[in-house]
Amino acid sequence: MKQVYNNFTYDRTKINCPSEDQPFIFTKVNSLPSPPVTTTTTPVPVTNTTTPSPVPRCDSSIPVWVPVLLGVTGLLIGWGITWLLMSCRERRNKRKMGEKEVEMKGTGF
Repeated sequence: MKQVYNNFTYDRTKINCPSEDQPFIFTKVNSLPSPPVTTTTTPVPVTNTTTPSPVPRCDSSIPVWVPVLLGVTGLLIGWGITWLLMSCRERRNKRKMGEKEVEMKGTGF
């Protein structure tokens, strides 16, 4: 029997976007509350409790143009190396073809 509906387990609408309070993506697997832990030991009084503070946003010390410049430079270097390797390979193939032509001309019946 054909299924009439689609049940998407990992649908985009089921994922909650991060916020400033909780900067991680929420899913059903990692966002379910943990089960309560029951212990029979006597609780120890806590004297120093700290609340987690949000991570401050650090300003980047690198200007925006530096990664762009490095990316473009890397592309140019990659193209140059590729061109160099291909041209050396082409010259080597031409040289081999020239040797084969000489060998063919030397053999006559």
